Amino acid sequence: MQLMSNALVIFAKDPNAEKVKTRVAKDTGQPKARTIYKAILTKLLKQHENTKYDTFVKLRGDTSFFKQFKINIVDDTPGGLGAKLLKDFEDYL
Repeated sequence: MQLMSNALVIFAKDPNAEKVKTRVAKDTGQPKARTIYKAILTKLLKQHENTKYDTFVKLRGDTSFFKQFKINIVDDTPGGLGAKLLKDFEDYL
């Protein structure tokens, strides 16, 4: 992969997945937590469309929600957070 001078990598989960924002869902229920998560993702991803840096969303599973945004969608790296971050620094920065 070509090195980029500026990149933003966002780790996300399919907002239509069965369980999202489990701590929020304890108080609101899963349907409301899903609505909240979709709103957060939508605002975040719209802020990072058409920028001078590349935006990558790393996720596993269904990508259909993310296709409405002008961003790069890539498969999430297996493993723990440390392994994911190391791989992303190597690949994107």
